[in-house]
Amino acid sequence: MSSEVQQQLEQAKNLLDAGLISQDQYTQIQQRCLEQMGLAPSGGDPLGGSTVLGSEPEGSPEADGDLLGGHTVLGGDSEKQDDLLGGATILGGEELVGEDDVLGGATVLGEADLGEDDLLGGATVGLTMMGQSQSLTSENINKLPPGSLFGGRYSIISVLGEGGMGVVYRAVDTRIGQDVALKAIRPELVRRKDIVEMMTREVQLSQKLSHPNILQIRHLEINETAPYAIMELLDGGDVEELVASRGGKLSVDETLKIVDQALQGLSALHNEKIAHLDIKPANILLGKDGQAKLADFGISTRLKDQRGGGMGAGTPLYAPPEQIAGGECDVRADIYAVGMMIHELLSGGFPFEKTLSGAKKWHEHGERVFPNIPPQLGLVVARCCSVEPNGRYRSADELRNAL
Repeated sequence: MSSEVQQQLEQAKNLLDAGLISQDQYTQIQQRCLEQMGLAPSGGDPLGGSTVLGSEPEGSPEADGDLLGGHTVLGGDSEKQDDLLGGATILGGEELVGEDDVLGGATVLGEADLGEDDLLGGATVGLTMMGQSQSLTSENINKLPPGSLFGGRYSIISVLGEGGMGVVYRAVDTRIGQDVALKAIRPELVRRKDIVEMMTREVQLSQKLSHPNILQIRHLEINETAPYAIMELLDGGDVEELVASRGGKLSVDETLKIVDQALQGLSALHNEKIAHLDIKPANILLGKDGQAKLADFGISTRLKDQRGGGMGAGTPLYAPPEQIAGGECDVRADIYAVGMMIHELLSGGFPFEKTLSGAKKWHEHGERVFPNIPPQLGLVVARCCSVEPNGRYRSADELRNAL
């Protein structure tokens, strides 16, 4: 789109927003601009014949903005459709990302709210650094300069942390002026269907549950050059970092406050018949006010599937024997992990050598006696960490009551 035509459209939109022209007048200006660009036949459909499915009212500025870019926008429970120009797929409801979606172009899950800036020039799904379009690489993913822009909307401020999936940055949503957490995802991972499905499942769970003790993931965009996810920003770090800052362990009061909130989040998951399967201090994030939220639902599983995934799933130091062995898992695997986490937070360590072999040996022969934590809590941890699932608390709510 020429800069002159884009300027005309922007001026028209400003006049519309200010109430100085009507919607019909704005549509006529759009028609003329599209004709100048050869994107709409004279006298034809002023919006280029695109299709919109969803909740936007006919003739609204938002709907017109979507149509200018030639997008098919889906909302509610509509089935996924290919974008008319760029191959982008926008998912609504509980659609899963499939192989064709990943290979065919960008996949957007979450906020399907492409606005005027995105659509006037075609949707911006990539990364811009110093005004130039760039791709994420293993060399630059953890050192993006401030001002780097994802999706034409999210501007990088600073690094928050780095993990196996990518690097988390503090960023600002320039559209609404709100700070967010942006995870720049390692591009090589989105070529794996299992990884894409895992990330998609995490977003779906977060948005479906909408619980105060579950981290909200607002947006996931999968493309081959600069995949990323947008999450709510929590400034308190994670519980693992908190423990380190306290010299290796927490007080009973602080431990119980964190664990109680984690169990409330787990209860919401379990009520949906979903097991988290990777409960540990690093996966509990904290706000500055001390609010705790569960994160990293990537390996969560519906209980009808009931496979823990073996050695590749979960963190062995917190995993019960059935999960380490790749056997059937249910919510009681999470109960075991919470018990082990309680012991770690209070004592600063584990009741076994901090290795996989140490955990396995303890599962086979270890006594459920915990001299380094208060006796009453030791009894609770002993039941949580029973080798047999039937010996554990049956639910997060039952464990909360015991605590």
